[in-house]
Parts: sequence; C-alpha cells; structure tokens
Amino acid sequence: MSSTPDIAPQTIIAGWIEGITASVKNRDLDAHMKMVSASVQVYGMPSKAVIDFKEWRMRRKVEFTSGELMSINYEIQRIITNMQRRITFTAVENLLNNTGKLIRLDKTIILEKEEDDVWRVVEESIKDWKVKKYDRK
Repeated sequence: MSSTPDIAPQTIIAGWIEGITASVKNRDLDAHMKMVSASVQVYGMPSKAVIDFKEWRMRRKVEFTSGELMSINYEIQRIITNMQRRITFTAVENLLNNTGKLIRLDKTIILEKEEDDVWRVVEESIKDWKVKKYDRK
C-alpha cells in the first residue's frame, strides 16, 4: 500500500470527471474505459437492464464510432461518503448527442480506488432522467 497524502474527494471526483469528459471529446475508447472498473454495474436504466463493463464498452464504442455522443459533463450535487478507497456522490450527467438531444441523468456514482491505485467508477444508480431538445445555434 502506498503512502500518499490525503487528497480531497472533490479533487478525486474532478480528476475522474476530467478523464471521462476528455475521453468522450476525443472519442478515445481506451482512455474512457480506463476510467471504468471491470466490475462496474449501472442500475436504473429505462430498460431495467443492469449494464456491466462489456455493455458499457459496447455502447461507447458505437457512440464514438458513429459520432452520436458529442459531449458529456457533470453537475456535482453532493458528496455522500468519503472513505479511504471509496467515494459516493450525486450528480447530474449531461449527454449531448449529434441530433441535438440533451439527456440529463440524475445519478449516484461510486468511485473506488482499485488495486492499481486508479480511481474508477464501480457503480452508478440512475434516479431520474430527462430528454430535451438542445438548440445548437
């Protein structure tokens, strides 16, 4: 176990968000998936299905290849828990696609510092979502 100084949870969350948003902007699937745990689970999808790593990768690959997903950003709501290797927070995730749809997902996100000392998302729970038409003018 490394002896690194304590880092504020806001800094850890901001670093993870920066990695996710840059990977979407650059359509870099490898960099994107390095921010996602191999054991990730996403709950609360409209289809009621639980998304795992393989499904997440497949979805992003299609979105990046087609250019469907143009951007992603987050509005942090609050930090729920802050432990040595796990941070839970709520956020609104905004996904903008190439048809002008803005999808706003209200979710709880859990980041975990894995064995290689990288913070990755291990769980997301979608609480609510809204789809709006975005005027790109």
